[in-house]
Amino acid sequence: MPGRRFPERQAMLYTAQLVSALESCHHQHVIHRDIKPENLLLSDEGTIQLADFGWSSANVTAATRRDTLCGTLDYLSPEMIRGEKYDESVDIWAVGIIMYELLVGKPPFEAPGQNETIELITEGQLHVPPMVSLAAKDLMTRILQKLPKRRLSLQEIKSHRWFAPLAARQRSFKR
Repeated sequence: MPGRRFPERQAMLYTAQLVSALESCHHQHVIHRDIKPENLLLSDEGTIQLADFGWSSANVTAATRRDTLCGTLDYLSPEMIRGEKYDESVDIWAVGIIMYELLVGKPPFEAPGQNETIELITEGQLHVPPMVSLAAKDLMTRILQKLPKRRLSLQEIKSHRWFAPLAARQRSFKR
């Protein structure tokens, strides 16, 4: 996937499937914590499968938030990088990163070095190229909030207008 842009409709479908997979995980109190392209498997039918739960954390509730630094830098949330307590919103951040990468062809906070990447993730502004639709830009901006409490929930993501073209295919959110 690196360097490859997907048509918006295809990115929409893959993002919807990722959101559904995460809903299932979070419903079971599991945080994946390592969502990245290499952990998204594509079936012959074009369905996304979430893989590699090696960094996942089970039985997470509001009272048992985590603070372990794990995952792949480009996809880590600001709170995880800063060593703060976190919850399933780290996976929601990763949805925004994946969505951006599907539409643009690279992660939004990519930089030549690790320190620069960390600075962009924790302090940088999101820049969305003009080739991305306004609805997609709006959704990514609402997901990629530096403060976890300001990020959309998975339910709010599913209800966003960017997914309106999939409304006739509600099953996209049920895979």
